Amino acid sequence: MIYTLGQTLLYVSICILLGHFILQLIPIDKKPRVYMPTSVLMTSLIAITVFSYFPALDIILYLKDRVGWTDALLSVTFVSSVGQVWILITLICIILGFISLIHEKKKGVFYHPQGKSISIIAMMFILLLVILICWTSHAASISKSIGFISQTVHFVCVTVWVGIMLVIGWWGQEAKHFRSFLTWYHPVATVCVVLIVAAGFGLMKVVNSFEAYPSTWAISYGQSLLIKHLLIIPLFAFAFINGFLMKRRLSSKSITNPYPWMRAESIIIILILTATAALSQQAPPHDIHSVLSHEGPSPLFTLFHQGVVQSDIPLTFGFNVTSILLFVIAIALLVSSVVSFKRDYSSLVSLSASVLFVITSYSAIMLSITY
Repeated sequence: MIYTLGQTLLYVSICILLGHFILQLIPIDKKPRVYMPTSVLMTSLIAITVFSYFPALDIILYLKDRVGWTDALLSVTFVSSVGQVWILITLICIILGFISLIHEKKKGVFYHPQGKSISIIAMMFILLLVILICWTSHAASISKSIGFISQTVHFVCVTVWVGIMLVIGWWGQEAKHFRSFLTWYHPVATVCVVLIVAAGFGLMKVVNSFEAYPSTWAISYGQSLLIKHLLIIPLFAFAFINGFLMKRRLSSKSITNPYPWMRAESIIIILILTATAALSQQAPPHDIHSVLSHEGPSPLFTLFHQGVVQSDIPLTFGFNVTSILLFVIAIALLVSSVVSFKRDYSSLVSLSASVLFVITSYSAIMLSITY
């Protein structure tokens, strides 16, 4: 649980940093006014330094009983590739800290068109930081070509898309120029999503075959992946709201505060990053039958299926009245999340409907499984 939380905060911190420096390159009339305290940037850098050490800490905890705390700490930190990568990440964070302080003002950091070269340099360091993290990922350990490239493309596109949204959504000051912001941000977000989906297929190909995807739902890795994929569906609904409906409403000059809706979308994204973090602490299921034989089914899976899962029998779908009814309810909830915006309901209503959609559709899928 702590590892998952740490990885989630690591992803969010990187997104905030990259979003911060990208927005400094954007002209003032193409974005809302944004104010972010320098303390947020410094906290993000500290979080990256601390939480990127978790993989090394995992190894240390595993070795401490064999070689002792001191030897495990020194060997993992300074000799292993995981520790050396962490040292490089720490050095990059220190450099980024100095770069961030250059923009420090008495009351925080304001975005301005000056200092573009410094922002570009900072973005290059953040890109290097992302590459280092991806180099130590599960996908890269399986394949240094397809796995590493897919993971890097996936991570970079997520940080660009999510980073801009987080900074604007949580530190935006006014709705002025918001429509101009959506004019360029929506195409950027669309390209990022397309690349994320393509890279996601590449990662699935590296980890396991597409045909075996339903069978992975019996183990923890597959459960996390399924929840992540289900969360993406309401995310697309919010993208439609903030990308199309919001832009149309702002064009009609009606009074609308766009920030609560961007924050609601960002919460869905953070939930997706949490599911991604849960995936990162589990070994990919190269052999599902072996995982079932040694570890047994996922605790979430056993909530719906109490019987013994045969490792040599693939999972299949068998729809029933209950699962069909739950699917219908899930679709209604998804539609209501969009209708909530059109009827001027609170973004909290749409967010709640989205979360309920994930829970309902997940339950419907689990109740439809036969083996």
